[in-house]
Amino acid sequence: MGWVNGLLNSLKNMSYIIDSKPEIFEMDEDAVRSAWEHLLEVKDTGGGITEEEARLILDWAVQKTRVVLDDMLRQQGSSIEKDSLLNYCGFAQMCSLAFFQRAGLKITINQVNDICLSGSRHAFGTLTLPIEKDGVVKEKKYLLDVTYRQFFSTLYCRKKMYDGIGGPWAGYYMINHYDGKDIADKILKKGYIEISPDVLVKYLCSFIASSLTKYDEDKIDEILEYANYNEFARALEERQMDFDYEPWRIEEVLKMVSPPLGGYRM
Repeated sequence: MGWVNGLLNSLKNMSYIIDSKPEIFEMDEDAVRSAWEHLLEVKDTGGGITEEEARLILDWAVQKTRVVLDDMLRQQGSSIEKDSLLNYCGFAQMCSLAFFQRAGLKITINQVNDICLSGSRHAFGTLTLPIEKDGVVKEKKYLLDVTYRQFFSTLYCRKKMYDGIGGPWAGYYMINHYDGKDIADKILKKGYIEISPDVLVKYLCSFIASSLTKYDEDKIDEILEYANYNEFARALEERQMDFDYEPWRIEEVLKMVSPPLGGYRM
C-alpha cells in the first residue's frame, strides 16, 4: 500500500511545472456594477463596452467562481491556492458561464473531447463581448477555463507517464513542445484569455498530444503543424453541451456568482 499513500500525499501537496498561481483579489463592486449595467444596455443595440469594462466583467466571473470553489475545497482540507482542481471543471464551467447565459450573452459550453481528437473530458467555455474602441465596435471572444491548473501538476506532466495508453497531460506539451508558456500563464493566473488563432490552436493541440502513446512521439509536432484554427473555431459553436447540473443547482450558483445588480434585471 506504500504507492497508494505516496499518491495521496502527492495529491495533497501538489507541485506544478509552471509557477502561475490563481490570482485572488477583492473587486470594486461599484465599478463592476457600472460595467455590467453598460453591457446590459448595449448588448442588443449594436453598441459596445470598453476593454476595461470587459476585464472587470471577466474578472468578476472568475473571482466569484474561485470563491465558491475555495469554500468547497476548504471543507476538504484544501484551498484554491494549492489544489490542482482536478474533477472540478464541470462545476467551474457552470459557475463562470451561467450568468452570462442568463443575461442572453453569446457563450459556448464545451468539452475538449467534443472539439478535437483527445481522450480528455475537460469542460471549458467561451464568451463573446462587444468591444468599442475608437468609435468602432468589434466582437472579441474569450476562453474561460478556471480549472486549467490540473493539467500542469508535476505528478502528471512527466515523460515517464507514457504507458502504452497515454502520455503526460496537456500542460507538458503546452510548455515543452508548443511554446505555450505565456498562454498557459495567462489562463492559470486570470482564468481566461482572449482567443486568437495561436491561443486556441495551442490550447487544443496540447490536449490532442496528451492522448498519444509512447509509440506516437514523432507526431507531436505534426499535430500543431496541421491544426486548423477555423475548424476548431467552428467546432466550438457546433459541438456544444448543456451544463451538467439540475436547474435548481444552477439557480443556487447564480445567487452566489451574480454581479452586484440588485437582482438579475433580465
